[in-house]
Amino acid sequence: MDTIIKIPLISKNLDSFMNVEADSSERIIMKTSFSRQDGEVPCVMTIAGSDSGGGAGVEADLKTFSALGVFGTCVITAITAQNTRGIRDIFPVPPGIVRSQIQAILEDIPVEIVKTGMLHSRETMRIIAEFIDEYDIRMVADPVFKAGTGESLIIKNDIDFLTDVILPRAEIITPNIFEAKIISGIDIENLDDMKEAAQRITDLGAKSVIIKGGHLREDGKVRDLLYHKGVFRIFEKPRIKIKPHGGGCVFSAAIASFMAMGYDLEIAVENA
Repeated sequence: MDTIIKIPLISKNLDSFMNVEADSSERIIMKTSFSRQDGEVPCVMTIAGSDSGGGAGVEADLKTFSALGVFGTCVITAITAQNTRGIRDIFPVPPGIVRSQIQAILEDIPVEIVKTGMLHSRETMRIIAEFIDEYDIRMVADPVFKAGTGESLIIKNDIDFLTDVILPRAEIITPNIFEAKIISGIDIENLDDMKEAAQRITDLGAKSVIIKGGHLREDGKVRDLLYHKGVFRIFEKPRIKIKPHGGGCVFSAAIASFMAMGYDLEIAVENA
């Protein structure tokens, strides 16, 4: 039987939220022991595109890190001219500059989690894979294929490369319905299709996957599906009647933040 988690609005007081214990059948928060010394701030790296509008990409990630109390570093893979209406231009950052940014951070700052977003090209993906292997850093991968307004954010021929190189190195991958369909090759029309796609994605090498169900409009609820250690969990929330820009970036950045704080992956996803 699937575990369905109904998520209420969290407290605006982050300190009280972070120390919640198991207090009801509808919300279970378990805090793990932190390995770092008291007072040390966990460090996270985002590798993604820059959004001039500030709603998505690196800008959204850094705001999320700050809001949750972790120290954020960033590697910019592309500069975009965009706003909530669409993308006007994309300038890919040369792979050598991407490499230099990552190297500069890792030589000085103790990054615990890497979060990826818009990677754009296989050259950038290859560089990231090298550093993940060399430094043995955990990674949250948000497979950004296109903007919410429809523009492509990855070279089409490089999607398979992402599946082969980034996906197996990630602790968790966070696709939306569209991205999960491309990766798994499965048409997703309902929750059962989401489950099949999640299993297929883990068969391709992902350790865990959460498929965001916001693009399915079966009823007035949104259901995200987590597949972790062979078990499904469904996170159910009322649908908010707006079209957000950058929601996937914020979600994956929040997962990375909670993981860096010391939460187990499943609880990090629930908190996010």
